[in-house]
Amino acid sequence: MNNTTGKALLVGATAALVSSLVASPASAATTTVNFVACRHNPTYCINGDKTYTKGTSTRIVDAIGGDRETGVKRTGTYYARWTYKKPGGKTKVGAGWKKATVRKIDGIYSAYAGWGHADGKGLKVPKNTVVCVQYKGNSFKVCEKLT
Repeated sequence: MNNTTGKALLVGATAALVSSLVASPASAATTTVNFVACRHNPTYCINGDKTYTKGTSTRIVDAIGGDRETGVKRTGTYYARWTYKKPGGKTKVGAGWKKATVRKIDGIYSAYAGWGHADGKGLKVPKNTVVCVQYKGNSFKVCEKLT
């Protein structure tokens, strides 16, 4: 009798394990994470939201923004764009040049440009894609790797 009960328990546990492994993707938890990275001398920052489902290799870039603090004047005009590079691929422009908004925070002027919304409907890219923000007139970028 113990042997039969053991087999039934094993079959029940196996069925439960298989059903948990074959669970539909809709039941998997989707997570949205904010990312921020800054580069100093000069000071540039990138921020945004990425959405992903645990266990998948796809990331969704929901929203992205860039902030420039060094050399920003109250009456200046600044333009920014964002780029991305998939693993093993070439750099592509996510959005063309966009006029940045000059704002004053804690007595420091900064130029900010942002794209997208945190809605989970953004650009789908593979894990380890690098997203960057670049300001017009500067060759360097500030970047973040989407892990």
